[in-house]
Amino acid sequence: MRTKQIASGGKNTRSYPGRLLAIDPGSNKIGVAYFKGGELEISAELRVSGKDIVKRLEKLKDKLTDFIAGIDAPEMVVVEFGGSIRMKGKNPHGIRTHDFAAGFLASSAVNQWGVPFEIIPPLKWKGNVKKTTIQKNMSLIYSRKLGEDEAHAIGLGRWFLAVTRFNQLINY
Repeated sequence: MRTKQIASGGKNTRSYPGRLLAIDPGSNKIGVAYFKGGELEISAELRVSGKDIVKRLEKLKDKLTDFIAGIDAPEMVVVEFGGSIRMKGKNPHGIRTHDFAAGFLASSAVNQWGVPFEIIPPLKWKGNVKKTTIQKNMSLIYSRKLGEDEAHAIGLGRWFLAVTRFNQLINY
């Protein structure tokens, strides 16, 4: 594993991944971005259709596996996860479909590649920035039109790599 362990004195033991897979999940489409050596190598928006959520997620997992085929397996996976529970009155109604998809895809990645993963709440990595703003910014940076979920996966990956690198510098 090509990572550099940070000297943190127990504060933050995250290491800088040489190969990172960032996922912006959903139940019909997901954004994926693969970074190698801190640079974006490949990204895509993967789509499926159907009424059964479990079958859709299985199809998305298969598409994700196909996406990774032919490139080095990631050393770390980061997945956006809102973690919110909708409330009906005082009783929780259930986890959002987005978060269900995030959990399914994160656990699938861990099972498939045996790598650590981290779930990142949207407010932590993008604050209150509008989805369209992130899409426009990532499209400008990479000089091509990106889908919303693909742009978010790229943004999530870039944020994670920047924060990890910064933490290594301040804790060195």
